[in-house]
Amino acid sequence: MLKYRLRHIRSQKVWIFTALILPILAILYTFVVHFHRDDNYGATIEIAMGVDNNESTTADPDKTIHSSPTYSIAHLGNSIQYYNDCPRVLEKMLLSTTLGRVTDLDNPERKSIVRSDSCLRGGSTLPSLWKDGNGMAKKFASRPESIIAGDDGFDIGTPTVFDLLKASDTNLRYWDFIVVNDYTQSPARNERKQESKTALETHYLPAIADGMEASRNDGKGVNTTTTVVFLQTAAYKTPVKNSADLGSFDDFTKALEEGYDEYVALTEVFAAQRFPTGHPNTLKATVAPLGRAYQIIRDEHHELWSKAMYANDGFHPSPHGTLLEACILHCIVTGGQKFAFFEDQDDDSGMDDWWKQARYLQPLQDPNGDPQKPLRFPTRTEAVLLNDIAFRVYLERQDKEGKHKKQ
Repeated sequence: MLKYRLRHIRSQKVWIFTALILPILAILYTFVVHFHRDDNYGATIEIAMGVDNNESTTADPDKTIHSSPTYSIAHLGNSIQYYNDCPRVLEKMLLSTTLGRVTDLDNPERKSIVRSDSCLRGGSTLPSLWKDGNGMAKKFASRPESIIAGDDGFDIGTPTVFDLLKASDTNLRYWDFIVVNDYTQSPARNERKQESKTALETHYLPAIADGMEASRNDGKGVNTTTTVVFLQTAAYKTPVKNSADLGSFDDFTKALEEGYDEYVALTEVFAAQRFPTGHPNTLKATVAPLGRAYQIIRDEHHELWSKAMYANDGFHPSPHGTLLEACILHCIVTGGQKFAFFEDQDDDSGMDDWWKQARYLQPLQDPNGDPQKPLRFPTRTEAVLLNDIAFRVYLERQDKEGKHKKQ
């Protein structure tokens, strides 16, 4: 009888132990099964509910490849983008937005959050950029402080437009956004505009579509959505570079807006033909209304416009202009989020950190070879104002495009 009781007590203890331990082991097993390490970007955890912490807030859930970063952006254009390194200012904004604090690009989480690359060339039109390719070998290799920890030396971008637009050799998803700007006068001049539209139709858009298709057909069954963002550049401060015939500042701005609208319309027609309704790929187009933002500043904050928005030559962007440009792109890439962290910075210091790792600022000499004073960086107060205007023109553009689609 005593032995029976002892065995009964032991069996009760085993049952209690089993009841307590098995659920714990099941939970641990769940996390072990769903824990994997990506070769490129480190460990990620996929919660059993299926939420991927690398998924963009603006991306389609069906298109996410787990090894891809949250934001994937390509830049094509000229000095309107590379002056003061707009791609890196935007990259720092997106990194800071994701992490909830302003941070440098040396942050080890950078590559898991933002993928950014470019093909830029000074003075290029869309046709000439396709033909001549990258021109940043010297300009983007002039500042040793621009080398980011973990990168293999200077980042000068990709050699050709074709190389940038083709599908990645790795398992990264295709570009979510492709930022494109033309030579400033081209969209405002009929002959040059037609040349650019021809380049878009015969080279750029087919290359984008092919890249989307190749990424989708890589064996992962990924649906791809890509948005071409046409960066509407600002009209010149004064008539320079033989632009007097384009009229007043407002006339020039209106012509640029209409020209870029034509680029959007062309892209939409191409997309409807290449990717009809029901196709797993979606190609979209929009405008980043930088020129419209300059127009508002000219009308409502004229002193800021006249003294701080342009480089010394009167047509390139100053650091203020580049910050405005990046703020507009941030709104587009994040699906309507206004950047939220300028208020946290000191008013008279700290803003220069936004260009600490810039690959290019502005020439230290004017076209005559005479030294010129570096342009100042925005104060926090100015940054907040520019950010507000960026969000304002973003909403204007969204309203315009919404009304267009309803017609």
